[in-house]
Parts: sequence; C-alpha cells; structure tokens
Amino acid sequence: MIVSFYNFFLILFATDAVTTAINHLALNALSIDVFSGFSVLVSVCLWLVSILAYLGLGVFARIPVRTFLPATVFPSFVFLVTSVTSPFGPSTMSLAVCLVFQLLVLAWTLKCIREKSSSGGWLLESDSLQGRWFSLKRTLVFILVNTLVIPPAAVGFGVYSVASHIESASKGYVSIRSDGIYSTEKSFVKDGVELKLLGMAHVGDARFYDNIKESMAGKPVLMLMEGVSDDAELLETPPDYGFIAENLGVTDQREKFSPEHIPETVKIIRADVDVASFSASTIEALNLAGKLYTKDGFSLATFVEMQTVFSR
Repeated sequence: MIVSFYNFFLILFATDAVTTAINHLALNALSIDVFSGFSVLVSVCLWLVSILAYLGLGVFARIPVRTFLPATVFPSFVFLVTSVTSPFGPSTMSLAVCLVFQLLVLAWTLKCIREKSSSGGWLLESDSLQGRWFSLKRTLVFILVNTLVIPPAAVGFGVYSVASHIESASKGYVSIRSDGIYSTEKSFVKDGVELKLLGMAHVGDARFYDNIKESMAGKPVLMLMEGVSDDAELLETPPDYGFIAENLGVTDQREKFSPEHIPETVKIIRADVDVASFSASTIEALNLAGKLYTKDGFSLATFVEMQTVFSR
C-alpha cells in the first residue's frame, strides 16, 4: 500500500509536468488554453499529496529519501517562490523556469528508481526496497531537522514575502529593508518643469520630513497633498498615529509635515476626497478602525467588529 501510494504520487507528478508543458506551449504558440482547468486541479492534488509523501519520508524507513525528497519538496517550493517573485500571478518566464526544474526533478526520480529496480521498471517496486519499514532514529532525525529548519525558514519567507508584496503593490515607491522602511522619490523633467512623486508616510523618522521640506525651500512649488479631509467631522475617532509613532520611536507626520510646517513658497492643493463622499458603512468601519489606533481602544472585540462591517 505504501509503495502504491508513492507510485501514485510519482504518476501525479509526471501528469502535472506533462499537462503544464502542453498547456504552456499551446498558450504561447497557438494562444489555445488546452488543460488550464485540469492542470490547476492536478497541481492542487499534487501539492496535497506531496505533503503526505514528504511526511512519509520521516516515517517509512524503506522509502529512499535521496530518490523522493526533491519531488516531495518541489510543489511547495514552487508555490512559495512564485508567490514571492510574482505576487499578482506567475509570469510566463517563472512558469517556464519552474517547468524545466520540474522535468529535471522527474528525470532524477525516475533515474534513481530505475537504477534500483530489478526489472528495469520506472515505478517503485517492493523487491527493490531494503531494511525495516520503521526506524525510530530516522523519525527522530526527521522531526529534529524540520523543527530546526522550518520555523526560521517560515519566518524569513514571511518577512521577505510581505516586503516583496509591498514593493510590488506600491510600484517601487515603498520598500522594506533590514534597517527600516524606505520611500522612493521619482523625478520627471520636461520643458524645465520638474515633477516629483514620493510615497508619503503617516509616521516616520523626523529627518524624512525635514529632507522633504528642505528640498522645496526657496523654490516655487505646487504640491498635491494627499490625505482624506473631514470637514463635517463625521469621524468620531480619527486615527491616532501619534500613539503608533510613540511606540515605534518615530515621529507623527502631523508634528513635522502639516500645512503650517510647509515653506511659504509652496502652494498646497488638496488632492484627495472628503469623508462625506463615503458611504455610511464605510464611515462606520473607519470609526472602528480609528479605535484600533488609539491607546485605549485597541481590543480583539473592536477588530472583530471592524472585520464584520468590512465583510458586509
């Protein structure tokens, strides 16, 4: 039964590789979607089965780790890599690279099986497996290695993934590095007129705001300032970024970069909407969100209530 399961996994792995290859070639050469839905179904099944096959390597001592480890790890590895490198959907290049590696892993697995097979077959055979089915030493080593490797790897991947998604979603205007969060300024010049685009932050280092003001000093500047206004005072609990800044050890934007702090040569035009243009449910959600930014208002109940409003 165990041997049959790993053969099923191997067939599923090969099916996924073949259908992905055919679909990839058909889409690029003929713009025909051949196995798209079926290929996705096979990939999902392969990912689920690969997890069981990977765990089985730590339990069933007869299953050769050298043969099956690359294939059992590959589906999860591809999912993690493509989600980071292409957060809004895998690109054609990333799919092609993954497909090449999948075919190489498949070739390696089949080669190892064929070398051990007494009949020269391409599937795993019970006669080619030696030793005991269960080994306490192997299981303990498997648990130890995974305990030491997976948690730090998961944390590292999580941090890198969030940073990658933020940079991609902001079109490169915001990036996260090991020493902090950075905002990128892009400059465009035409006919002697310079246009600067800069990702602003509600909280940040005081030098960040000072540098922006210094770059505008003594120059005729037209600044389109973002920031939702609330002329009718519809927000009962405006977000208190000062509380966040205090806990992070940085500066609230309002302390260093409010209109009264801007050089006199700068003409400010508000380029955002007013709260009055929002729906009643949105205003309710913003009031709940505002509580999360206050020192005394943050609670699990408030968070759950806000999520309930957002899900309507």
